[in-house]
Amino acid sequence: MNRYIVAFDVETTGLSQTEDYVIQLSAIKFVKDTFERIKTFDHYIKPIRAYEIKQGAFEAHGLTKEFIEENGVPLASVADEFIEMFDDADVLTFNGNRFDINMIYKDLLMIGKDFPMDDKIFYDSYGIETRLNPRKLTNVYFNYTGFCLEDAHNSLADVDATIEVFKAQTETLKEDNETGEPIEDWAENHLYSPEGSIRNAASGSDPERIVFNNL
Repeated sequence: MNRYIVAFDVETTGLSQTEDYVIQLSAIKFVKDTFERIKTFDHYIKPIRAYEIKQGAFEAHGLTKEFIEENGVPLASVADEFIEMFDDADVLTFNGNRFDINMIYKDLLMIGKDFPMDDKIFYDSYGIETRLNPRKLTNVYFNYTGFCLEDAHNSLADVDATIEVFKAQTETLKEDNETGEPIEDWAENHLYSPEGSIRNAASGSDPERIVFNNL
């Protein structure tokens, strides 16, 4: 069992794990049993290939290309220091098993380096949180109302419970609106269907069948 854990996070030029790049890489190494922090790593990274910071990414982290060009360092110049942090250490991220690890693994590979994967536990606080506080309607309903949801998975009961949850959420936001924006403007409320994402099947036994493409 490894003695340490390294928690790390990346900021990127966008969300594509093939076309975007890491522009900030931060990590803290701590003792697993005591949580004593023993080393910190924090660098802005200048990608080795041509890049642009997408608008959505900028809105999330506020980093501009001009800032990265002025303050960033090549990943190759700090890669060994980053990789060495994982000696005798497991890995901790927040939703990083789906994103952060893939992004830094790809960028390290581009400069001939390997992200250390062997003999490690990959803790993901986001995944742990979903187990500790499940997001099923029955759990969310209880968290907001204090009542158990009767007839769960009866669609009418689920609709009624959803309304009660939404009511409680809007009341909570009115009392403590840390977002600074109305709930109507939240991205979660807007569903987009880019041209081509939904189409009729062009071939096959049922040409009228609707197909949802992976985006």
